[in-house]
Amino acid sequence: MSNVMSAFVIGLFDDENPMAIPYVVCVRHIVDIPSLYMIFINQNNFWVAIAGYYVQQLFAKGWTAPALLMLKSVVDKEVSSLSIGIFLFTVNIDYSFALGAAGTVKTE
Repeated sequence: MSNVMSAFVIGLFDDENPMAIPYVVCVRHIVDIPSLYMIFINQNNFWVAIAGYYVQQLFAKGWTAPALLMLKSVVDKEVSSLSIGIFLFTVNIDYSFALGAAGTVKTE
């Protein structure tokens, strides 16, 4: 659902604004910050954590497809597959370190 919403928004504004794809990616990350706070930092209320998870899945997870689209349109065709692989590897490593850091911050 989140990727469909991203594609719809990009389709609406892509002709008018060539920066529509980067704006969608940035807004998705801005929405991701409070939703991750609701999930990981707030441990007093289960329903707040569930609402944060719902917000993250619905509004913040659709950034990967537009980011890959930007990468495919900017990078040369000879190295586009390698660049996408490096991008996805970096994103997964970043998620792992972020979850470890959030766990460390919460336990202190």
